[in-house]
Amino acid sequence: MGQLDEPHRQRQGRLRIGLRLFDPGVLNAVTAVTVARTQANIVEPTSDDCAMMLLPPQQERDMSKTIVAMMIDQPADWEYGPILAAARAFFGLQTAIAAIEATALTSMGGVTLQPQHRLSELDPLAADLWVLPGSPLWEQAPAPAPILAAIKARVAAGRPVAGICGATRALAQAGLLDDRAHTSNEPGYLDDVPGYGGKASYRDGSCISDGLVVSASGSAPISFAQACLRILVPEQEDAIRQYRAMFAREFA
Repeated sequence: MGQLDEPHRQRQGRLRIGLRLFDPGVLNAVTAVTVARTQANIVEPTSDDCAMMLLPPQQERDMSKTIVAMMIDQPADWEYGPILAAARAFFGLQTAIAAIEATALTSMGGVTLQPQHRLSELDPLAADLWVLPGSPLWEQAPAPAPILAAIKARVAAGRPVAGICGATRALAQAGLLDDRAHTSNEPGYLDDVPGYGGKASYRDGSCISDGLVVSASGSAPISFAQACLRILVPEQEDAIRQYRAMFAREFA
């Protein structure tokens, strides 16, 4: 195996360091850098700024908040992966997978996923956020009635729900998008959903959140993750911005 050139070696080093997020003391330094760059009209932090971030010790991480990923079969790996990984590994939140039944699911990428909970076993109001990933199966049939009932109950009780890609069809069928600004994969994508009455509230965008219902295009998993994290840990806005910037560097 050939030797890495110096720029490649530096990039690898930055990645290893950058993925060790987020010591509060170090973030104060990052925040100071970010403020200085913002005043200089540089909106996003640079890769060097992101490389300063460190994972806090396990005993200092807050494990009190929970995300439940409510899945149907063939979930889209790139849609649930960023939010669950960031929530658990970077922000110290608890994550769980649930489904109508406890039988294993197979992701679109062929990964076997074992739900930890049956829907019938869950208190729909207990978790701090429910995330519904996309799946091609959302387009092939109406959303399962038990899922619709649970997400309606959550929103009625002021407990947030987030859907991305095909799962926005479940939000639409539940009536959660009728009177609030929302988005999905493209204009018209939700028009054939039974009971959908929110066409006038549709916005052509990547991700829209009102703090209670999050909707996103399947092409915007990082924006989706960012919106979910802002609901769960709003006090960590600086860290959330750094998380987004870490991915944005690829397209800079």
